This record gives sequence, C-alpha cells and structure tokens, in this order.
Amino acid sequence: MAVTFNDRCMRPALDVANYFVECSGYTKTNLQVMKLTYISHGYMLAIHGKPLIEDSVEAWDHGPVIPTIWNEFKRWGSRIIERVRYNPAVPFDKHESDIIDGVFQHYGKYCGYYLSQITHHDGSDFDTPWKQCYQKGKNRTISNQTTREYYEKLISDD
Repeated sequence: MAVTFNDRCMRPALDVANYFVECSGYTKTNLQVMKLTYISHGYMLAIHGKPLIEDSVEAWDHGPVIPTIWNEFKRWGSRIIERVRYNPAVPFDKHESDIIDGVFQHYGKYCGYYLSQITHHDGSDFDTPWKQCYQKGKNRTISNQTTREYYEKLISDD
C-alpha cells in the first residue's frame, strides 16, 4: 500500500525563496532560489512526510519550476536578486529550519546551472520527478507524491 500524506501545505514558496536570498547576503539568482526551494521541499516530503510549500511545482523545459517564485523574481532575469518584497509572517519551525538550512549548507554553493542539472538528472539509476513528468511545452504539475518517492530513494542511497 502506498504511503499517503496530507497535501495541506505549510507556507508560501516565497517565504522559503526569500529566506535563501536573504541568508545568502543577496548573492543568489532566481534559478538558484527556485532550485534550492524545490530541493528543500523534496527533503521535507521525504523526511517529515509533509510538504514544505503550498505552491505547485511544474515540469518546465529548464527543470522543476515553482511559478510563484518565477513570477516574483523574473524581473531580475539571470542577475542577482537585489531585494525581496516581504518576510514570512510565521517563523520557520524546527523541522523547516533544519531542512532549509541543511539544503543551503549542502547546495547553496552551486550555480543555478548545476542545480538545474541535478534536478533534471542526478546520475542515479532512477528518474528525477522532472524527468518523470516533463513533456515539452506542457508545464505539467509534479506531484508531491512523485517528489517524495524520489527524495526517499535519494536518502536511502546515501
């Protein structure tokens, strides 16, 4: 029997994206914060069985995209994001902080191109959620279940 979880989500993806922008000292691009947020969401699903973000994730040509983050920061193009519009109304709980900070420590040093590559194909024997869902030009939703199963496999391979 497949494990199910409550899809009722915890917070807007922009809370997480803004945190990455701010804690990096405003040195991240839209692509970087997008991928860091998505990776954090994946680990939250796998480790704690619940989504980190309430926003949908879609399989676009350049990997998993969270449209709300894309729309908020697209004006920066591929340049460094210089400011964010708001801060989270509710502080991150311990589980959220542990995941987000862990992802930042491990993946925060990488450029957007590299982060995009690992969300497309990570070199393992199983397909990334993006690869499972992608159809050129369709922007299909990547389900939390697909993301969770993938990150559970990643964790078990470590």
